[in-house]
Amino acid sequence: MKHTIYFDEAGNTGQDLLNQQQKVFSLASVQFNQEQQDELSKIFDNGGEIHFKKLKNSSTGRKQIIDFINHELICEQNIISSTCHKKFATVAQIVDQLIEPVFYDNGIDLYIDGRNLIYTNYLFYLGELVWDKTSFNKVLESFIKMMRQKDDDSINAFYSIVNDFSESIDVEFKETFINPIIESREQIEQILESVTKFTLDVTLSSFLNLCDLWHKKHNAKINIVFDNSKQIEFYKEFIEFMKQMNVKTQEVGYGNRKMVFPTQIDTLTLKDSSTELSLQFADLVASTITFMYSNENEKHKSFVENIKKSKLLKLSNCHVIWPYPNFSPKDLGMENSTGNNPLDFIADYQIKNNL
Repeated sequence: MKHTIYFDEAGNTGQDLLNQQQKVFSLASVQFNQEQQDELSKIFDNGGEIHFKKLKNSSTGRKQIIDFINHELICEQNIISSTCHKKFATVAQIVDQLIEPVFYDNGIDLYIDGRNLIYTNYLFYLGELVWDKTSFNKVLESFIKMMRQKDDDSINAFYSIVNDFSESIDVEFKETFINPIIESREQIEQILESVTKFTLDVTLSSFLNLCDLWHKKHNAKINIVFDNSKQIEFYKEFIEFMKQMNVKTQEVGYGNRKMVFPTQIDTLTLKDSSTELSLQFADLVASTITFMYSNENEKHKSFVENIKKSKLLKLSNCHVIWPYPNFSPKDLGMENSTGNNPLDFIADYQIKNNL
């Protein structure tokens, strides 16, 4: 049996991860058969494309959204989503892009036991609750600027800001969390060589994770239909590479964060949402979640409260990239360090195959 999964996103601001109007990114994936699509479409009476941005502007439209996200078909069988706290993701990118290479050169695998997640959580909470928040935000802002511009001015500005910031915090924190960032200056040119306009964007990683979950759910390859996406279009060649890897099907990673290689995608198609009802439903799911987190309009307060109480927010299979106060290896499900580093796995494959 072929399984076709439909994807759409909301809250995507590209590399502008600190955008104050869109603080959360959501990627929704849905699978509804024709009968289920027909049943859900009865909720809406506008006769045109079903779109969250239009529906939320009227009391009738908001009621239809609430009816949709409370429908019996809104369940784990039909929906898997991913929600990302973008400021937390910015901190995670500093760990992945700058700190991880420093640790790697010192013979330390930052991904074993979820060390990268523990490091990210510590940095985030220290920046939010212990250190001067304004100064920490300047570090994050200058990091994003450096990753986007990749020139001498942005590089020098970032490390100058980090050095100034390090002088304002306790020595114990400086040695553990800030010095590795400062040490990354020695290899920043090499790091930035591989940075693209979508490196900081979380679409690809969220997409691959959801595809892996759908594959494991059905124990079969899946067909993907994605609403037109610049990010997925950009990464099509890389996704094809992941699909075509000539290796025995296997799980790669550590602890509970393992992914099947090769990527178990059969086909990937980009389409306009106006042509696919399930893409419109995916938009409703993703947009509803991001709106709940980003809305500051008092007149939508009741609407947001109804979203929070809905079936959609109670689904157990929503993958969340979010700061978490309990982040020991056991809390993260990463106390079992058996496995292998996925970055090493991909790099070794490329080297062995002269790619």
